[in-house]
Amino acid sequence: MILTKSYTADIVISSIMILLSLWFLINSMGLPLSLGGGDVGAAAFPLFASSLCLIFSISLLVIGINQYKKKNEDIIRFDNPMRILSAVGAFGMYAFLMPLIGYYISTIIFMPILLIIAQEKKWLKITLVTLGFLLFSWAAFDIALGVPLP
Repeated sequence: MILTKSYTADIVISSIMILLSLWFLINSMGLPLSLGGGDVGAAAFPLFASSLCLIFSISLLVIGINQYKKKNEDIIRFDNPMRILSAVGAFGMYAFLMPLIGYYISTIIFMPILLIIAQEKKWLKITLVTLGFLLFSWAAFDIALGVPLP
């Protein structure tokens, strides 16, 4: 079990998220902005999402710094830090595998692992959530938007 002050968690997490948001924002700027004819371009959503994440992360950093200045003593308790590290590792594996084996296959691997880390024990539920997520992704991107996933 790990105990930490809430402002410490806010400052650390917001700093990490600021760095990730900046990385996504910079990489998104290399994508095409628009093809014309009402098309918003491949960069539109990543630019929007990373900008929004950056704004919220900076807001959380300001809140954390203000809480530190006020000497807020709220405590956050992490009962099982290995679950958090396992989830971070699973997301890293997902990001690594996606360009190598594609979105659908890496999601078939990733979703059950993440659900097991989240302590879901029913295999039927794990299977249905994974298949439902894949079906939604396929219908939303490939069918509705006409944007094939890698």
